[in-house]
Amino acid sequence: MKKRALSLLMALIMVVSLLPTAAWAADETVNEIRSDTDFYGMNASGSYILMSDITITAPYGSGSTLSNITKFTGTFDGNGHTITLNINSAGNHYQGAFAYIDAGGTVKNLITAGTIAAKNKNFIGGIAGMNCGTIEKCWNKTNITGKSNVGGIVGTNGTYSSSGAKIQATIKNCYNSGTINGTSSNIGGIVGSSTNSTLQKCASTGTISTTNAFRGGITGNSATSRDEISNCYWLASSCVGGKAFGTSYTEANSIINNLGRSEWQVDASGNLSLKFGPPEPGVSLSASSSSIQMKNSVSQLSSTLTAKPENMTAESVSWSIDPEGVIDLADTNDAYTKTATAVSPGTATVTVTVTSSNGETYTQTTDITVLPCFTTVELENEYGNSDLAAGQTVQAIVNVYNPGSYDAANDDRLTYKWYWYKSDAPTTKYPINDTTSRTCVIPTDFSNQTGFLYLYVEVYFNDSVAQNARGESLTGYHHFYYGDDALVSIGYQDGKDAHPPLRGFCQQIHNHLGKQSPGYHRPRNR
Repeated sequence: MKKRALSLLMALIMVVSLLPTAAWAADETVNEIRSDTDFYGMNASGSYILMSDITITAPYGSGSTLSNITKFTGTFDGNGHTITLNINSAGNHYQGAFAYIDAGGTVKNLITAGTIAAKNKNFIGGIAGMNCGTIEKCWNKTNITGKSNVGGIVGTNGTYSSSGAKIQATIKNCYNSGTINGTSSNIGGIVGSSTNSTLQKCASTGTISTTNAFRGGITGNSATSRDEISNCYWLASSCVGGKAFGTSYTEANSIINNLGRSEWQVDASGNLSLKFGPPEPGVSLSASSSSIQMKNSVSQLSSTLTAKPENMTAESVSWSIDPEGVIDLADTNDAYTKTATAVSPGTATVTVTVTSSNGETYTQTTDITVLPCFTTVELENEYGNSDLAAGQTVQAIVNVYNPGSYDAANDDRLTYKWYWYKSDAPTTKYPINDTTSRTCVIPTDFSNQTGFLYLYVEVYFNDSVAQNARGESLTGYHHFYYGDDALVSIGYQDGKDAHPPLRGFCQQIHNHLGKQSPGYHRPRNR
């Protein structure tokens, strides 16, 4: 009897050993995906890891209507592998690697590539058509075409029920480099539209190919009161106009510290990319402000620099500045935090070096630009004086307090906008087009004008309005002559260096006009 019982027990053990492990502990087992068949056969609530690159021709969970869609609530780890999407002439809405990721579902570490052609369909994304769960560290390279709610990562992120219950959706450390084309509205680099969702540390460089107003480098539409969008960036040239959710950028190195170097990197060509695999040790360096403007004061403004060791045990830290003399680095109570105070105009590179407990060193740099203390702007004509007249070439001279070696005249970061206005309506300014340089030719056609006219210039630094020592916009203005007065003024200034009879003739005309014209001011002798 004992032998028979033992034989039955051994047979049972053999049968059980042949069953999938998931049958014993579905909540603990991670199942391997090696083919499209494995992918389509996933249990919606299971845990999976992709072990090789695969190609699919339809999303996981695809259905002809929303009620027929299988919503993924499990965990899918792409393991740094690529799913190539070969989805052409899509017959259903909700297209992507997944049709719908529901609350509790997570997709991570996945790359998608290929093509989605769904011109007349809605809710289209590289990772999912709809997301109410979590998508983390995914990179879409797919070129996508859809109608509305079209995004590089998902078509729509988050939803809001009619009862008022919020469903939170999260996208973090995701990147889109694919072209996104929408024939209608809500077209974005990361998501087409979002509500009740979190978008964090995401970037998009793929072209947003639509002229619809509801387009954006990050999202084409956002319920801003219910969304949290932080440290999300899009390449400025990839989406011109549209909705400014997130921040545009032109140089990847300017945003890499905010994205985090443990997950992101800038390649040799200056392009962003995501890192896959175990997190690498490194150090990030951020500044509370990358530019400091000097003041006409002993006390100068400063910026706080913070170094953060990542994925390591740090042993020591050191700081350096190149060149010296632009900023001063002061200690704080934290060795990984410094205060940079302006010393003189220029740009300094700050380098932090962190040594880990195993002796490896990691460095990071950031640039701090010190803006000069601008004071006033003078306007001067080609004769070197301020007796301005219509038709003359005028230059703006930006004065600087304690300039050191700084030369405003040769600073390409300074640009200028020129206007003219009437003395009795100084707030109405008329632009003088076709120039952003420090020189301007005053127009000559003022035949319908009476009274005093003024030339006015606004100075910009890196496309933002420059400020003077008092924190006011940096501007300059001066009265100019026009009509007959301008001709006489120019003749007088030309005659100053000519023979005495011509100089005397011009002087007589000026004296006469000074008596006849109540609005006439004789130029000053220099």
